[in-house]
Amino acid sequence: MKKLLIITLMIAFFCIPVSANSVPKEWKGETQNGVYGMDEDCPILVKKENLTFNVQEFPKDFYTDEEEFNAYNGSVTAEYTFYNPESTSIDARLVFPFRINPSYNSTSLLFPNIEQYPITVNNEKTEAVLRLTYSYGGEFHLDDDIAQLQDTYISDGLYDPATPVYEYVFNPNTEKAGGGYYVCAEWSGTNQSSERLIGMDAQGMMINNEQFTLSVNVENDVPVSVYVIGKPLEELPVWSIHDTSENKNEIKGEMTLKEIKESNLEYYYLSFKNDYPVSDVDWFNFMAAAMKKQIASEGIFDRYLSTSRDALWWFDYSIHFEGGEEVINSVTAPMYPFIHGGYDENIYTYTYLLTPASAWKEFHDLSIQVNTQGYLINDENGFEKNENGYSLHLDELPEKDLEFSLCAIEKPTRKTDSGVIAVLMILGFMLVGGILFVILIIRLLIRLFRKR
Repeated sequence: MKKLLIITLMIAFFCIPVSANSVPKEWKGETQNGVYGMDEDCPILVKKENLTFNVQEFPKDFYTDEEEFNAYNGSVTAEYTFYNPESTSIDARLVFPFRINPSYNSTSLLFPNIEQYPITVNNEKTEAVLRLTYSYGGEFHLDDDIAQLQDTYISDGLYDPATPVYEYVFNPNTEKAGGGYYVCAEWSGTNQSSERLIGMDAQGMMINNEQFTLSVNVENDVPVSVYVIGKPLEELPVWSIHDTSENKNEIKGEMTLKEIKESNLEYYYLSFKNDYPVSDVDWFNFMAAAMKKQIASEGIFDRYLSTSRDALWWFDYSIHFEGGEEVINSVTAPMYPFIHGGYDENIYTYTYLLTPASAWKEFHDLSIQVNTQGYLINDENGFEKNENGYSLHLDELPEKDLEFSLCAIEKPTRKTDSGVIAVLMILGFMLVGGILFVILIIRLLIRLFRKR
């Protein structure tokens, strides 16, 4: 029995991992892309591309200060040697898409500083226009995303600049002095229509059968607006006033319609533009795409759409090529890696989309340089170490996108989670106790059987 106990305890001990890992913390970064031609039939060839990643520092896990986030200088420079094989001159329009809002950016900075990332042609700075499109989910799809770069307003059903917008302004009046209460607007199915969208600056939204409600926190008895895009309301909402956001503890009061303001969808969308450095056309099309993606099937929307994480920015510029001319074009953009926690030092994964470059008529000779003091982790690309970091040369475009990981130390290891280990040890001892109990019962049954 003593030997059996020792063996069972040893089995239980070795079944418990020495280093148990909880789910590691991760922060989403941004993938970056190359330069693309807007003309599908563009004859320009890519004779060579030099990709240079400058990673002299790693980003923090979290930014709340705009100046500090802006000071992070991780970047990628793509230098192309373009060639015009035609005997005649060509004016090629090129675009360079990029993103700037990793999940660890919680500052108010939502648009890039175009002066910080210059574009050059034959070593001379060239003018570029900053463009904006909506790209849901953060993934880049060349054909779909380029198709959104329109130079005119879209017109798609209700999403037309001339579509009327009605702002119903209500004044709250309650027995509760000051603010700090919630007003809830409820509509019946009579207002649901494919020709109408209804929204508020809502903190809560609920849809139940043929009824839906929107609620908002009211401070200092300020007016509350309901926005209707398309046809005006057939009937006003039924209001209730509550002490809490859960719409409980109803208090006495009323919502009085003060006025109805009429405008159009162009005016409505542009009222959110503020100081975004993009054209009115880009902003309207961006907001329309965001609303179409985020609106509820019942035609209900939160007036403040979630857009910053789905913003895809573009540098839009042109290059003139004489017949048979080679031109060197350089573009620089910020580089925000994915951050993998759960190690004694974070691992930073950088992703650069190479596969969309197959859209060029020809693409040859890709050289990649990673300037860094960090260490390359789990390299599957074939990088070679050099005095500035790591380098890689490819004679042609690879079949997969470029991804590499860096760390401040050469061999990062998983952190030991003492809490998980403690739980596993407790479970292990419970397992041992259970096994011993079963063994004891079996031995007692054997003894009773032998006595009979």
